Amino acid sequence: MTKYFSINYRNPGHWDVWNKKHRICKIRGKPENVCVYQDYGIIKSKEGFKNIAEALTYITSHLMKAESLQSDDSHAEEMIQDQLDKYEKVRMK
Repeated sequence: MTKYFSINYRNPGHWDVWNKKHRICKIRGKPENVCVYQDYGIIKSKEGFKNIAEALTYITSHLMKAESLQSDDSHAEEMIQDQLDKYEKVRMK
């Protein structure tokens, strides 16, 4: 489980998810096309989520699972990438 994370609003359609040390991912978009990116800029959901709330719910639900992560935050990015890849495959069907 990620022991600490925060969600910061920057401006309309721009949200950042942070742990204590760095940004885990960023959420960008507008209704019907909200995407999650990692800091190196590769899109992780080509079709996007329906809205910001759906993307935030998806990310936070995985960050809060004790079995998803080890006790430190170093695996958060890898876990989110794996989960978003699975989500994208389901949406493509």
